[in-house]
This record gives sequence, C-alpha cells and structure tokens, in this order.
Amino acid sequence: MASRVAKRGNVKKKSAASNKERPLVRHSIFPNMPPTIRFYKRETKVADFSVKKPPGRYKSTFRWCHTSLLPNLMKRTLRSSHYELVPEESEWRGYWGKHLHSFQYRTLTYWQKVNHFPGDFHLGRKDRLWLHLCDMARKFDGFGIMPYTYILPRDLPELREYLKSTKKHVILKPPASARGRGIQIVNKIEEVALDTPLIAQHYIESPLVMNGSKFDLRIYVYVSSLDPLKIYIFKDGLARFASVPYCHEQSYNNQYMHLTNFSINKFAEKNGITDGAVELKWRLSRFWKFVKENGKDPKVLWEKIKDVAIRAVISCVESVRKQQAVYCPYPFLNREVFGMDILVDSDYKPWILEMNISPSMQAATDQDVVVKAPLIADLMNMWRMEFVADGDVEAIDLSYRSKPLIEHKTRIHFYKEAEMMEFYHKTGKISPCILTELTDADLRILIEFEEEFKLRGDFDLIYPHNETIANYLKCNEPNYATLLLTAWICLSPEERTKGIQRIQKLAERGAHLAQIRVENEEKEEDASTKTTDSGSV
Repeated sequence: MASRVAKRGNVKKKSAASNKERPLVRHSIFPNMPPTIRFYKRETKVADFSVKKPPGRYKSTFRWCHTSLLPNLMKRTLRSSHYELVPEESEWRGYWGKHLHSFQYRTLTYWQKVNHFPGDFHLGRKDRLWLHLCDMARKFDGFGIMPYTYILPRDLPELREYLKSTKKHVILKPPASARGRGIQIVNKIEEVALDTPLIAQHYIESPLVMNGSKFDLRIYVYVSSLDPLKIYIFKDGLARFASVPYCHEQSYNNQYMHLTNFSINKFAEKNGITDGAVELKWRLSRFWKFVKENGKDPKVLWEKIKDVAIRAVISCVESVRKQQAVYCPYPFLNREVFGMDILVDSDYKPWILEMNISPSMQAATDQDVVVKAPLIADLMNMWRMEFVADGDVEAIDLSYRSKPLIEHKTRIHFYKEAEMMEFYHKTGKISPCILTELTDADLRILIEFEEEFKLRGDFDLIYPHNETIANYLKCNEPNYATLLLTAWICLSPEERTKGIQRIQKLAERGAHLAQIRVENEEKEEDASTKTTDSGSV
C-alpha cells in the first residue's frame, strides 16, 4: 500500500533546450481569421524560457484585469506572454476573477473575455443544482447522481421524519459557500438550525477509503460555450484526503476524519491532530493506479464521472442560457471552468457533491503545480485571445465579422434554423441535410470549434461526442447550433478532414464573414446569398 507521507520537490526540472525563444502568435488553419496569442505553462517563479515580444502597437491587446482571485500560476503564464496586469476600472481584454454582477456583463464589448457565465449559480449553488437534477430525474433515468438533499428551512418536516426513522446522518452545508465553511454532520433534528438557509444531504456512510482515509476527487469541467453547448473534462485532477484515518463508528464531530477540504486539513499537524506532515493530495493518475490495484477498471469509473459531469451541466444549461440571453450582448465572451467535487462510495459509484464556480487555482502543494500549471495554459490557449494591433481597422473589422453574433445571422440562416429544428422536433433526429448547405453563421460556428478543439491540450471533449450523444440529446432541449456541431462531430475522420478542407476554401473567399461591418453595424441582407455554400461537407 502506497505511503501518504508528504513529499516535496517533485516538479520536474526543465532542460537547457527549453531556453530557446518561443513564438508568441499562432495563426489559424483557416484563412481570414485573426491570429491568437500563445500561452505556456509556468511551474516556477523564474522563467526557464522566453517568448517573442510583441511590437509596441499591440500594447492594448496585452492587458489583463488584475483581481484578487487571479492565481500566481496564471500571473506567471500571462507575464510570460507579455501581458500587463491592470486594475478592473482600466481597459482590459481578459478577466479571471469572482462572478460579475449582472449589469457588468452588459458593459462588456466583443473583444473581451471573462471566466463566468451569468446565471452560473444554477450550477454553483448546491440547492439550485439539486432542484434542477430533481426536475430531470422526474422525466428521465440516470439523474440520481447527487446525495438526497433537503433545502432548509423549506424541507424541515421531511428532514425531521427522515432523522426520526433512521440512525443515519446528514451533512449540513450552506448552499453557496465553499472550502468547508459552515459544515456539520448531525443525526438529530435538534442539532439543525431551524431558521437558517442550509442544505442537508444524506451522508454517504460507506465511502471508498484509500490508504485508510476518506477522500474526494476534484475534477475540472470546462464549458466553453452554451450555443452550441460544448463540455470538456481535464484528464488530470486531484484526490484530496482527510488527515485522520476514517472510522465511521467514531465521532462525526471530527472534521479531520470526515471532511476532505484541503483548507481544513492543512491545519491538522499545526493543531496537533496528526504527528507529522501527511500527504493531503494525490494526482488523479495515482488514484487510477489504486483503482486498478483493487481489481476495478479505471476506464469504467472515468466514464461514469464524465456522465455525472454531462448530466449536471445539461440539467442546468437552459436556465443559464436564459440569463446569458438577458445580460450578454456578446455571449461568446463567456466560458467557465467548474471544480466538480466527486465522492466515490464503496461500490465505486461516483456522487457529485457540488460544482464550484471559482475553483482554487492556487498552488499550495507540488501536486497542485503539476496539475494546475498545464490546466491554466490549456484553458488560456482555448480562450483564443486575439492578436490585433491598436488602430488596425482591417484587423479589427476581421475580428468583429468572424464572431458568432445573433445579429450577424442572415434571413436565409434563420430559415434554415427553423427548418432543421422543425425536423428535429418531429423526428427526434438531426436532419441529414444540416451539413449540406452551410451558411456564413454555420461556418463561424464550425471554425470556432475546430480552432478551439486543436488547442484543447489535456482536455477531452465529452459533449457533444459521437459515442455518447444519443444518451443525452433526448434529455436536453438542444438548440440549432448544438445540433449542427453534433452532426459535424459524428462525421467519420475522413469526412471531417474533407469538411475542414472545404471550409478552408470557403474561408479563403471570406464566406464565413458576416456582411455587417464594425464601423456601422448595418446588415446587408441582399448579400446574404453569397455566403451560402451548396454541397455537403
């Protein structure tokens, strides 16, 4: 059995070859698309490589909002690519911080990007997530993925009856807090605050125990778009341990035994709970080794965890979309990485505990550095921050016209959307003609996806996915863009390669560009027919 004694210094040292100057700009595989900025992982304070500097006329492009939540690993990555950190009230291109107020989303412009969706509380609040999962469970199988939850004080009578009839425990949590704050484990109604907003979850009495201790998994789920819906999962993650060996018969008041939050357990040695430093985090790869050594198939469990992530997101996506439609004039500015906390029980069933909307990207341990440094670099590359010079009217116009704005859609495109959605609602299937004639708006969606997909690094696309999409479309009311992307992803590799080549030819003549100009923002409807491609991809 592997030891959990804490070890330091596991971050690999770089070779001298890494000192070569690295490129700053990445050019698109599609013609008439703006280039984007490259980001590199930085594990140490002192850079062991350099990145080519941008010309002075690009200065405003390299401004990132400095917030209290901007982690050091991200600051290093940004500075390596020559970004200046500026106050929130300054003009900036990128933002990583706390959730914005609704009105703030309305102030954003098309060249900015932020790390939250308006309405992400539907996923991030435990009570909202539970309600959405309950709604889905009433209609479809497979949504029993969260421990049974009571929303207090509303469900107090139901909780009272449960605690009367069983000797089992519930875990009390504030519905919107994190890092273990305000958590209690109780089995008597007298221990429950009667007038405080809380949730009470059935406590999983038989968790899977690893090396004698209780643990949970921190999995990173990235939603890059709602229209179309795109969900990725990071291949690496963290197993986070309680600092005291688990014994379900002992006191439930011992938070160091029953809670796995690092923010709590890091004080165990200081508070005299443990005799020495205990390793509180493992990389996910070590967890998979443990699973295999115990006679289970890691791939099977990983697929179950992916399924939990997809079901959590699709249960809430319509509510988040509605918020985005109200507050975001430029919906492509939003993207979000969620910290999904998973508890695996003794039967190897994964349970979702919560979806954190601001997962910590700080690096308190070597394991954090090894997992989060590449995670941050991959995320920032997938953001595709554009390399556009100040005052370059042609480049600014190209950037604007390549964006998937609703007002950039032509009358012909709206006709196609209506026809394809009518077919789907009648048959429950995607029309085989959806890729036959691609409008300019279709091209923008597919180009955006292919550009993002090739920069995914260690992220896996899990929705839409050709092997699993049939399990989820019926559970979710997909929009047109999601149907289009699903049909695209379900092409064979050969068909998709041919499709990319066809789109490249169309992009070469600007068929993907909106006919509206950034200067006057007037739509040229009579030119819309020129942007429609006849012929299957």
